[in-house]
Amino acid sequence: MLRSLTAYVNKGVSALHFYAASGPRYSLIDSAFLDAAGAPAAAGDRGDVTGGETMTAVRRLVGALDGARPVRRPRQISLRAISDTHGHRQFDGDGTPAHPPLYDREVLGFFPYQLDAHRFVIPIYVMTRDLGHVYDTEAPASDPRRLDLPAATFRLHIGEIDGENARIAASDPLTGAKVAVKVVERTPSGLVVDIPATDSPRLLTIEEREPLIGRCCRELRLWPTPVRPSREGHHRLRWLIPESSSSN
Repeated sequence: MLRSLTAYVNKGVSALHFYAASGPRYSLIDSAFLDAAGAPAAAGDRGDVTGGETMTAVRRLVGALDGARPVRRPRQISLRAISDTHGHRQFDGDGTPAHPPLYDREVLGFFPYQLDAHRFVIPIYVMTRDLGHVYDTEAPASDPRRLDLPAATFRLHIGEIDGENARIAASDPLTGAKVAVKVVERTPSGLVVDIPATDSPRLLTIEEREPLIGRCCRELRLWPTPVRPSREGHHRLRWLIPESSSSN
């Protein structure tokens, strides 16, 4: 579900209809929520408590996009290169140039969302070919985590970003945990980062520091005292710059 939302919406799809809300096998909503639907509401948001893992993960995904507003000048950031040191692959091929192996780095999804002039959220995941593949053969059949692709680190060369003045963070909406991301290189026009990815979207957040002149101009205020012309006939204006601006 998270893969569909991040990929299709990024490509311009305006609506996705998922199947099904309830049922013995493909239920998106935990049965506890449906059982409690007619009961008196408990303190807080009952949906957050009993909606289940899927709804909680969607809520975290949507929450990561909080603060988005209309973008007057959309920007197109780029993924210049992907590399890794593990060589994990989807399949081996047959050893001939006509049928080479398909490496995980070749199917790494990178779907940028621009929230405002200087902030981006980028879902990243390995587009595995078989969602039913069992990776942890020792886990019981009742444990859905046996189907999770083990995380592996990829190096991403991201362009059209003010890398010298960007703050970086990453999170996993499926678990709610922070994801360790390492900045390898910063340049005025890009970033190189190492991030562990799996087959479920992890969210890389990039927030550029707004240029100092932009922050100051938004917060300048006229000094609230009478303004009188000087002897030369010029008006002198006094400005107040809040400490929060001058200290950045």
